[in-house]
Amino acid sequence: GKNASLAKLNLLNDALRSEKSREKLIRIIHGETALIEWRMRVEPAFARNVDFMTGSQLSEWRIASGRAAVGLTDKGKCIAKKLVENVEIFVTEKAFLSEFSGKITEGFVSQILLANKAPS
Repeated sequence: GKNASLAKLNLLNDALRSEKSREKLIRIIHGETALIEWRMRVEPAFARNVDFMTGSQLSEWRIASGRAAVGLTDKGKCIAKKLVENVEIFVTEKAFLSEFSGKITEGFVSQILLANKAPS
């Protein structure tokens, strides 16, 4: 997409870390598991990568849905396109994103954040 909030990027990063995480998010998307079952994790290395991308002018800070967001620059889009076109890398990750990225909207991320904020 054009922009993604840090919350959405952290959710996607966490989901893409393992098959178990992807399967859990898929169950949540399909309504088979409650939103509250997702535990948002913030990985420091991921934040450093976002900073690196911004410093390298591959991305820039923006606002999306009232949240801090990151958007790819033209340079970043060019590199992303090459990564997508390379059939030998990130095969599992690209398949997951291709199938489910349309369902992981900023609204969906907000629902997960709210579910985890609610008192038990």
